[in-house]
Amino acid sequence: MENFDGAPAPNNAMPDAEVLARASAFDPTQRITAIPTTYKGYTFRSRTEARWAVFFDAMQIRFEYEPEGLMLADGSRYLPDFYLPDFKWFCECKPSDGILQIEDKSKRFGMNGKVDVLFLVGPPDFKAYRGISGGFDDGLTYSLDIHWWSKAAREGRFYAAPCYGDGDEFSAQYQDAVYQSRSERFGC
Repeated sequence: MENFDGAPAPNNAMPDAEVLARASAFDPTQRITAIPTTYKGYTFRSRTEARWAVFFDAMQIRFEYEPEGLMLADGSRYLPDFYLPDFKWFCECKPSDGILQIEDKSKRFGMNGKVDVLFLVGPPDFKAYRGISGGFDDGLTYSLDIHWWSKAAREGRFYAAPCYGDGDEFSAQYQDAVYQSRSERFGC
């Protein structure tokens, strides 16, 4: 029996028929089920969302989790993951960019509602994040390091930012927030 790349499959003492039956039952379009995670009294739908809550707390950014469901112009319903009231940004958390592209409700919400939406793909990291600002998907990325740009913190907004390198460009508070979000151990 061969593996997908033509190499011999490992001999795991399973009969070929069983290997084929299991392989045919596998559906690569299905996502891994999110793990509901509790942090500071909130039950988040996924660990990724919980890690963002840890990050926001460490950055002293107030957040509302799933503030309210909204009706889109086409009649579909949308529930944003976070709202950051001091910045007036909605946030959508997804584990990968591919899933974000499939589920485009957040993009339609930002474009049609002319509101600001940040796309937080993956757990907090040393990078800028794509967003829609004022209803325009202009391809800009935004820095969540409000202390690097002190004016941004005073004005209650994020700045459009270049792509960052290895993390040296981020403030100590931002770096600590990323590390805290990565190292948080949630209860079962």
